[in-house]
Amino acid sequence: MHRFAISFLALCVTFNVAAEAVSLGSLSEAFKRSIPAELKGGLTLVELSDRCTGCEPWRYVEFYSNSSAEPIKKEKITVTAGYRAMYAYPSTQYFSNTKIEQSAPGHFGADRKIIEDAIRHEFRRKKERVESYLAANPQVRERVEAKRLKGKDYIEFEEGERNGIQFVTYVENVIGLTGGTISQVHFFVPSTRITVTAYLLKQERQKFTNIEEFRKLRQEFIDGYTAFLVSGSRR
Repeated sequence: MHRFAISFLALCVTFNVAAEAVSLGSLSEAFKRSIPAELKGGLTLVELSDRCTGCEPWRYVEFYSNSSAEPIKKEKITVTAGYRAMYAYPSTQYFSNTKIEQSAPGHFGADRKIIEDAIRHEFRRKKERVESYLAANPQVRERVEAKRLKGKDYIEFEEGERNGIQFVTYVENVIGLTGGTISQVHFFVPSTRITVTAYLLKQERQKFTNIEEFRKLRQEFIDGYTAFLVSGSRR
């Protein structure tokens, strides 16, 4: 496959968190209300690390095309503080690699727009790449079709509200279609200026065995995390 081909049945992505774990007790109230210790089905916070030490209170969001290894655009968003939270089910590898970031006062709306623009762009880019590659490789297309969730596109985009929390997400309906991330989800909490970004992962040791089971766990994650966020926003 060329550089931008899909990576169907590729090996899973492994994340190693090198930073020292941070106890929930040391977090500010905004982050305590944004990082659940456990969710439905035994999905548990197994690692928590600070965003970085002494880093700038902002970061770049990069936009890529299917024809270049370099970003075609960079947009700056504010990040006054942030954490990486890793979640796993018992006896499995990481299910969610989750970033929890707080925007600077007065910047949440602009930051959110950039983040939403970026996930929409990434969804369109992946969809274009998958469709183009499969059209040119019918043998691979047969293998993908055998694994695809029936009645669904290869990749779907969704936006909406759950438990009073707005979100945007894409999900691939074939496990391992483009790499280690099967679904990306953003939750937005204006009251605390918090954005949660969750990458739901393909693993070698996993709780799900097919795309139907993954989709069920993904929905439980969205339902459970948004319920936690809305309960925290009411404290």
